[in-house]
Amino acid sequence: MSSNGQEKRTLEERLEQAARSQASSPEAALRQVQQLAQMHSALVFTGEEDLQLMDGLIGESLNALEEEVMHYGGFCRSFLLAREPEQPFRPFMGTQASSALVLLGLMLLDHARGRLRKKDVYHCTRMTLGQYVDALGTFFLGDELMAQKFRKWQNSFLKRHDPAAPLAEALTDILRQYIAGWRMLKRLDHILCCMEDLAHYQEREMTAKMDQAFREAMRQSIAEMGVSGVEVMEEEDAYETYPDPHGHYYALACEHPEDVPDPGGEAILRAQIFLPDRDFSPRALKAKKAPSPEFQALLEENMDLERLDAAMKKVNNALNNLFILWVAPYIRG
Repeated sequence: MSSNGQEKRTLEERLEQAARSQASSPEAALRQVQQLAQMHSALVFTGEEDLQLMDGLIGESLNALEEEVMHYGGFCRSFLLAREPEQPFRPFMGTQASSALVLLGLMLLDHARGRLRKKDVYHCTRMTLGQYVDALGTFFLGDELMAQKFRKWQNSFLKRHDPAAPLAEALTDILRQYIAGWRMLKRLDHILCCMEDLAHYQEREMTAKMDQAFREAMRQSIAEMGVSGVEVMEEEDAYETYPDPHGHYYALACEHPEDVPDPGGEAILRAQIFLPDRDFSPRALKAKKAPSPEFQALLEENMDLERLDAAMKKVNNALNNLFILWVAPYIRG
């Protein structure tokens, strides 16, 4: 009992209360999402680094919208401009736009944790998932077809996520699902990158040997002709060499890429979980030629098409949920 006669709450109870919804009614929830739609886009970004990352991913689309991109609803329209046609075994928005969508989710998660001084987005993310999704549904009033599609998604989504949970919790779960699929795709991409690096090394080594042989021939010709004052320069663009290039790159391929922290923790995730820009379709993967039986076995171990398909579905399902929760409604708002 505290000195003023009130029961003293535990830290856990105080944290629980702090995480409760800021939306006291459906009308309050609607006001918050409407305010987000009109909020200055710069407030979504958590710093200069995020601005640069987003510009590198969908900068052309952002520039095309000019002044419209200054508010959040206009910023969301840039994702439509950057979106690529859907293809099997590819992210449903294309690699760049999908990675931009992941970046948006990560920035929103930082807001939800209350890490930033500006609290505009933070108050919106403190709603419950159910309150937030209900408020989003009002953006589709007057368009019955889109309203039906949204309700269908809403019913399916809320069967897998607790409507009473904080919105930030649902966002964290979505990003976890994305990372689960991304991890397998990244593992295969890592192996293929090591194979490609080995091929580039061997090409560079062959070119260097040919260049050296040419220089030696030039020196011999100059000596035979008795020409003085002419010097054949050595190649200045030196590169790191390995006694056993194949063994070096195979050992790298066998190493798993550095794991990433859980999005629900304190670590800040960004570009390390962007999607690799690679065609994971069966046709493209079958065209890859392993440089040795060892690499071939490693490829086969990590190139199971059913598992890759499941991984891409996890990625695309997470991206689709991010798009519907944080982009699609605001395009209409």
